[in-house]
Amino acid sequence: MKIENELHMKTYALHWLSTIGLRLKVARERRGITANKMAEISFCDETAIEAIERGDENTKLADVIKVLTALYLDKDVKGLACPGDDDIGLFLEKYFRNSKIEVSDKFDF
Repeated sequence: MKIENELHMKTYALHWLSTIGLRLKVARERRGITANKMAEISFCDETAIEAIERGDENTKLADVIKVLTALYLDKDVKGLACPGDDDIGLFLEKYFRNSKIEVSDKFDF
């Protein structure tokens, strides 16, 4: 996906934070776990759990990973940005290695 400006990027990021938070809340509730108990088993405080579930942009990635782990959903984290699955990066790495073109720090995909 191409993001045209900073506002679009922020909106896109907030959308996904909200979506992930809602999904984690659903997963927690399906397991019959209260927010207080989630805080206890994930070693986060309840305020952090509430922030994650509402998609707060100041949520710490470490807290999200703790919650995912406590819910046994951390297998998805293991594949996040996996170098072996980065098809665009692998292509560009191979392309630039075999050409005389300088690698730019910005691409227009």
